[in-house]
Amino acid sequence: MAVQSPLKSTTRSTVLRNAAAIVVAAVAIGFLVFNLGEDTQPLAVQNYRAKQLQTDTHPATHNDVPKSRHDRAGKSDRQTHQESDSSGATTSDAFADSSQPQSPLRLEGIDGLRLNVALMERGLQRLLTVPTYTATLAKQERIGGDLSDSQIIRMKLRHAPFSVYMCWLEGDVGREALFVEGRNDGKTLFHFGGWKARMLPTLKLDPNGSLAQRESRYPITQAGILGLLENLIKYRQRDLSKSDKLRFEIVDGEVCNGRDCYFSMLEYFNRDDSELYRKSVSYIDKEWSVPVWIKNYTWPNFAVTASSDNSVVDDMTLIESYVFSDIEMNAPLSDNDFDAANDEYMFRMK
Repeated sequence: MAVQSPLKSTTRSTVLRNAAAIVVAAVAIGFLVFNLGEDTQPLAVQNYRAKQLQTDTHPATHNDVPKSRHDRAGKSDRQTHQESDSSGATTSDAFADSSQPQSPLRLEGIDGLRLNVALMERGLQRLLTVPTYTATLAKQERIGGDLSDSQIIRMKLRHAPFSVYMCWLEGDVGREALFVEGRNDGKTLFHFGGWKARMLPTLKLDPNGSLAQRESRYPITQAGILGLLENLIKYRQRDLSKSDKLRFEIVDGEVCNGRDCYFSMLEYFNRDDSELYRKSVSYIDKEWSVPVWIKNYTWPNFAVTASSDNSVVDDMTLIESYVFSDIEMNAPLSDNDFDAANDEYMFRMK
């Protein structure tokens, strides 16, 4: 009669117990993930999903807006954009301006740059008079050489003290970030979306640290239209001194996401004149004089010839894409909108 080794019997029992524990853990995790229903998501996500079900629409993303004007044979960038308009925005009397040019115009070179800078400087001054606003941001960025998937984020912003709340509607759905100047030891409150929101605590991150910027080219302290506007003004003012080393045009009479806009495009001739950016395409809202859509492209690391397809080159060199929609200036926000204890949020503080 065969005799079973005690060692083998013990090993088999251990394996069975471990397997049973793994099965139980898997079932528990599956149950947890399955039960992450709408009521366990931030209110912004719940509202977003309800709106999708009712209207079957999505916020504007980098894919909903045109490529370069010269990318599509027989159809300009602006024509493509006008045909795809689907979202709107609300405004306030603070941005009303009847002095805007009523007839279409087109300026190139130094004159176009001067107009572009003047528009954005006016927009900056106006935006600083608006204490709060909300918006939906669709962004895509190249981080460490890799182009990220598109992310759609609902934002609440206050200029003084600078405060920003962000909730991811697409991408890592349910992720939230909150920064309030002068609070939380100067740190960003952050938690992941999905099942991680239930399992992991809220983190306090250095806004300029590597972890906080792992998926973003800019810190949260520069989030929103104001930060984008300030950066654009800095670059375009610099370009004024070397207008002979680039090509620039600005055109009136364009439409972006249902808003009347100026369209502008800039291209540098040589990398020596702009190490990072090769090309920039943007739409500036005519009423607000602020950028509502921008794409920036870097230089290709492959040979480009006269016969190269511009759309392919742009797709492979896109470095930043930002689209702001559903903008509400002077939104009725309070301190509670920038408080981690807000019942509409999912921050889990220790």
